[in-house]
Amino acid sequence: MNYKFRPALRSYWQSWLSMLLFGYLAYRYSDKILPQNILDAIPEYHAYLLPGLVVIFYVMTVSIRRSNFLYEIENGDLIRCTVGTFSKMSREFSISDGIQTDIKISGMGSLLNYGEVSFWPGDDRSKLIWWNVARPKQLADTIARLRREITGRVKVKGEDGQEKVLLPPTKDQAWKSKKTGFGFIGENPVLTTESRKRIPTLNGSLIDNCDGTVTHEESKLMAIRAPWGMVWNGSEFMGNPIGLNWRTATAMFGEGCGAPYPLYYRDCSRLRENRKYKRGKCKISFAGFDDWRLATTDELVPFFPIKWFVQFEEVGVESGDPTAMEKWDAMKREQYPFLWNGRTLSPTLSRLYPAFSDRKFLLWTADYAGYNDCGWAFGDSDSSFVDVKVKNELELFFVRDYQGTEYIGRKTEDVPIKEFQPPTESQVE
Repeated sequence: MNYKFRPALRSYWQSWLSMLLFGYLAYRYSDKILPQNILDAIPEYHAYLLPGLVVIFYVMTVSIRRSNFLYEIENGDLIRCTVGTFSKMSREFSISDGIQTDIKISGMGSLLNYGEVSFWPGDDRSKLIWWNVARPKQLADTIARLRREITGRVKVKGEDGQEKVLLPPTKDQAWKSKKTGFGFIGENPVLTTESRKRIPTLNGSLIDNCDGTVTHEESKLMAIRAPWGMVWNGSEFMGNPIGLNWRTATAMFGEGCGAPYPLYYRDCSRLRENRKYKRGKCKISFAGFDDWRLATTDELVPFFPIKWFVQFEEVGVESGDPTAMEKWDAMKREQYPFLWNGRTLSPTLSRLYPAFSDRKFLLWTADYAGYNDCGWAFGDSDSSFVDVKVKNELELFFVRDYQGTEYIGRKTEDVPIKEFQPPTESQVE
């Protein structure tokens, strides 16, 4: 990505106003200003001679002043300001995560949409200023987007031993090209021959395919183990997720159906029976497959094996007991390790979805809540699905249908998950 531009022509509005004023005066009083011999030589055009000279003077003045400044974005990772026409001075910065941006817009700049954009890597002594640029807010947004892309870049070695830079996907790129991926667009990583890992869970076995995907054989579904926006380097996901509002997400990656409120795990199986799915406009390529789609509520259930509710009676606690809540809380976590805070669920999710394990997250599903302009979302909270306003920007989780023939010839081995154990007092100290 290379851009070259100069100060906005409209930022010289004072020169243009002066040109109009003096041009008018020259036209109005040219017969009194010009010598008589010129008036006699061009009697028909003398009224336009002086205004024409005024216009030429101001156009040349603005052109020379404007040519003194050249602003550049080079290869999408370098910004530069060059000052001077014959004797030039240049300063450049690499676009990085640490670069900061300031915008300064005057009253007339707000009206004519131009302003000053400043960049610096952390101290005023290294400031780089672009004066009087057009559309300064859009320019700052572009620099911010490039900064995010650079932060998310991942370097890997290809089959030929050459280093490759993997760019994270972007919303604009996906929308325009109608295709996206996780760093490998138009090409796929070398598929591993490593044994797949089967992990037992509450909802059946989840199999880590060791290629960035996970399979749930009972439901015949596969999923990508990280939210869209991250980059797969062949062994792990890196970078940052991309948030979209529900309408944009479903238009691009697929829309499910309307689901009634409230929605619990037990309701999802009923949705699956009469489900209709509308494919999105954008094709997702990853791990050798290009039929991924935005997960629906029932398709998320197998990949997050969580038991949400436990009644008092299930753990042998009487509701009349004044300490019932304390006993119930302690016993349910012991007897049901796949509760949200259960001793087995946390290490299971950390093993399968490290991109989700150390932070709070909220994922859009492809299903509409059916009321109040909301969509169904799933996330890091002690509840099942939550209804969220469609205007909110949440992360996305993709699935595809598992045919059963994708990994023929690959061995599968069982991998027990070590249960989470609270640290001892000596470990805390």
